[in-house]
Amino acid sequence: MRGFSMQRGRSLAEIIMAMSILSGTAALAVPEVPKLLAAVRLRAGMLSISDGLRLARDEAIRRNGRVVMCKSADGRQCTKLGDWTQGWIVFHDPDNSGKVESGEFVLYREPPSTGSLRMSGNAEIQDYVSYSAFGRAKQLSGAFQAGTFTVCLASSESTEAYRVIFGITGRPRVEKATVARCG
Repeated sequence: MRGFSMQRGRSLAEIIMAMSILSGTAALAVPEVPKLLAAVRLRAGMLSISDGLRLARDEAIRRNGRVVMCKSADGRQCTKLGDWTQGWIVFHDPDNSGKVESGEFVLYREPPSTGSLRMSGNAEIQDYVSYSAFGRAKQLSGAFQAGTFTVCLASSESTEAYRVIFGITGRPRVEKATVARCG
């Protein structure tokens, strides 16, 4: 004789209860998504600046000659206009001119930043960072060069930021900061 088997399933009440718990949990998570995306965008900007500095320094040592990292709107030449948000290039500069000239090649191009990300350098590094063959940060004139990049998301209020700082050794270090306003 065959026994009766009980069907296994969920009642309508159980399904409704599970859906209400799931929707409540999702509603709590939704406001955090924009904050998470902003934090990721900010960190990515900081990493691109610090990685660019490391690359320029490493290439100067490897090539045994000056390497420059400068703002560039077109990915081919340096510019004195705008800030670092427009992108930058790293190039070998054996003649110490600070310009990409015939026979000099761009080693790396950083594309423009998108969205509200802002990247700026203080007065000493407003336009370029230059490394000697020994990996030391030096101005094109040969003088000592040090500076601070500020990476933040555009805001008229106090906001979180990163500072990428380097001295004569050229090695960047990063610290979190709060800026009064950004961009």
